[in-house]
Amino acid sequence: MKRTFLTLFIAAAATVVFGAQQNTEKTSQQCTLQHDHSQDVDHSAHQNDEAHKGHNHNHPTPPPPAQSTDKEAEHQEEGLIHLSSEQRKITGFKVSIAEKGSINSSVVLPGVIKFNNNRIAEIMPQMPGFVTAIYKSVGDKVKKGETLAVLQSHELGELHADYRYAREYELMAKVDCDMKRNLVMKRAVSEIEYIKARQIYAEAKVNRHRYEDKLKALGFYPQITAQQCPAPGNISASEKICTLYPLKSPISGTIVNKNLTIGENFSSDNTKSTFTVVDLSTVWLDLDAAQKDLPKIKKGLKVTVDLGVGFPDFTGNIFYISSTANPLSRTVLVRVLLKNEKGILKPGLFATAKVTIPSAGQTVLVPSNAILMIDGERVIFVPEDDGFLPQQVTIGHTGKGFTEIVSGLKPGDKYVSKGAFVLKSIMVTSGIDSHAGHGH
Repeated sequence: MKRTFLTLFIAAAATVVFGAQQNTEKTSQQCTLQHDHSQDVDHSAHQNDEAHKGHNHNHPTPPPPAQSTDKEAEHQEEGLIHLSSEQRKITGFKVSIAEKGSINSSVVLPGVIKFNNNRIAEIMPQMPGFVTAIYKSVGDKVKKGETLAVLQSHELGELHADYRYAREYELMAKVDCDMKRNLVMKRAVSEIEYIKARQIYAEAKVNRHRYEDKLKALGFYPQITAQQCPAPGNISASEKICTLYPLKSPISGTIVNKNLTIGENFSSDNTKSTFTVVDLSTVWLDLDAAQKDLPKIKKGLKVTVDLGVGFPDFTGNIFYISSTANPLSRTVLVRVLLKNEKGILKPGLFATAKVTIPSAGQTVLVPSNAILMIDGERVIFVPEDDGFLPQQVTIGHTGKGFTEIVSGLKPGDKYVSKGAFVLKSIMVTSGIDSHAGHGH
C-alpha cells in the first residue's frame, strides 16, 4: 500500500516539472519571435542594463508611416504641376509655340502748337507813301499776289517817269545810231561820229535797263505798266496813274496781324510790318524732351498728337532736335511738322505727343498675361513631360497686349499662353518650390 502511494506521488511530480519546462520554452520562443520582427525598437542597449532585467520587452510594433507613391514624390520634387483634362477645359487652357516679333515702345512729351515759321510773310512797303485803301483785315484768307492795301507814293511816280524818259531816250539814240551807220557807208559822215552815236545808244540802253529792273523789283513790269497801276475810288481805268503802290501778299494764307490805317505815312527807312500772313496748312509742334528721353529720340520718328477730348489724332515726324538745352527747364526742343488742311490745329494750343520708338530687333513675342510674377521673378510656364514648370524670363517692350521676351524662351519653344494663372494658384496652394525644375 505504501509502495503504491509513493509511485503515484513521483509520477505526479514529474508531470508538473515537465509541464513547467514546456511553458518556459514556449515563452522563450515567443520572446525570440517578438524581437526578430520589431524593426523600430533597438533592445541591444538593454542587454547589460541591470535596471531592465526581468522586464518584459514584448512591446507592440508601431504601424508604418503613410507614404506617397514613388511617382508622386518624384513629381513633387521636380516642381511639376498637373492639370486634369476637365481643369484644362474649364479654364480655357492653351499651349502655344513661341514666335518672333517686335513691339514699338513710346515716349510721351508735352508740347505747344506753333506757326510754321517757314510759311510766315511779314509785309512791309518797299516804297515810301501814304495809305489810301485797305482791302483786307485779320482773319481773312488771301491768295498769293492778292492786294491787301494801296499806298500813294510820289517816289514811285518819279521812278515810272524816269523809266519812260530812259526808254524814249534809248529809242532816239537807236535812230541816230542807225542813221549815222548809213551815212558812214555813203561817206557822208566821219567814222568817229558813227562811233560816238553807237556809244550814246549803248549808254541809253543801260540806263533804261536800270530803271526797268527797279520797277520789276517792286512788282511792276514795264510792258504792262498801265494795266498794273491800281485805280482806287472813282478813278477810271483810262485815268490810271502810276503813283499807287499796292501791298500784295507773297503767299497764300490767313492774315493774323494788321498794323496800318488809312492816311498813315510810311517813310523810306520804315521797318514796320503792315500785315502778317501765315500759311496754316502746316504747323509746328514744339515738344520739350527731358534728358532721360534724349537717347531714344531721333529725327524722322513718327509722332502721334493728342489735343484732348473731341479732337482727332494727328500724326507727323520729327524734323528738328535742338543742339542746346533750355537753361531754365533743362529740356531740349524737339520739333514736329504737322499737316493742318482743315485748320483744326490752332497755334497756341497745348498738346501731348507720343513718340514711337521702334524696337531694336525681332525677339520672341508672347501675350502679356502669360507672364506672371512668382517670388519676385517673372516666369512663364512651359510643358515638361506630363506636367508644367515655371521658367524665369527677361522681358523687353510691352504694347498692345504683347510683351517681348529677351531671354528665357526661344522661337519654337512651347509655353502656356492661356490659363497660366491657374498653374500659379496650384503652385502657391501646394507649396511647390518655384525654383525647382527650370526656374533658373
